[in-house]
Amino acid sequence: QGLFEQQQFDEAAESFVQAYEARKFAAFLYNAALSYEKARNWDKAVELYKRYLEEQPNVGEQERKDIEERIRVFEEEIKRKATAPPPDAVDGGPPPTDEPSDDVKNLTEAKIRGLIVIESRPQGAYIYLDDKKGDPLGRTPWNGTLDGEHTIFIEARGYKPRERKISAVVDKVVILDFTLAEEDY
Repeated sequence: QGLFEQQQFDEAAESFVQAYEARKFAAFLYNAALSYEKARNWDKAVELYKRYLEEQPNVGEQERKDIEERIRVFEEEIKRKATAPPPDAVDGGPPPTDEPSDDVKNLTEAKIRGLIVIESRPQGAYIYLDDKKGDPLGRTPWNGTLDGEHTIFIEARGYKPRERKISAVVDKVVILDFTLAEEDY
């Protein structure tokens, strides 16, 4: 994330891919795709955005639409660059440019994501975000991205529930590790 902030996008992308290889967290794929996007490496960006969507099946509807739009625009950009006349063409149209198309320029600004990892002993505990009124966020082990401050509730049958407040930030990996105590009978 530091390399990304220093605008060393190729190096940031490689670091995110290495992080993903060490721990299979899909957020690393997203960050690598965004880094390649910033480096104007559309092929790699498309490849990693697609992998992110495959490996993060519970992506929200709006997020999925946004990423699919990025993929569509970058695939068109790849085709546009491939069909551009060579630089030494005499009458093949306007000279090629390294400037991205207006479609690329008009995409909404995307930001790298921090990562939240929630683990528990025993595994399989239900995770609730901010309250226990709605459906669970998921079950442990879980990883994903969150923004802002939240209260995480963890519960499993036969164990005392636990909760913890967190502040999710884009430049950190936050690992929450809960050990649940058995209920008293």
